[in-house]
Amino acid sequence: MARNVYDQAARYAAKLDLFAEAASCRPVWQQALQGWNVVQSQQVLEWMAEGEVRGQVRSLLRVLRARFGTLPADLEAAIQAQSDLAQLDRWLDAASTTTTLTDFRQATSL
Repeated sequence: MARNVYDQAARYAAKLDLFAEAASCRPVWQQALQGWNVVQSQQVLEWMAEGEVRGQVRSLLRVLRARFGTLPADLEAAIQAQSDLAQLDRWLDAASTTTTLTDFRQATSL
């Protein structure tokens, strides 16, 4: 996921460079970028974090389904609504160590 986001960002940057060149303002564009940290974008970091959360949600649901079968709708909804990566990590640990779905729900307060 992260590589895909970086590849996409690189393509956008290349397009912006082409537009700047076509508008005969590439030197101005390059001068404007001097001193900017264009290696790390806050937007890209946010996309990456969102991707990590989505991936962790998918992993957690996959582990729970593999271990316990079909999940109650309320449990799936609660997991899919969670955006705190640390919380999802704790829940994944619980999913890996509890022996029943009831134990998992008690351990996670879900």
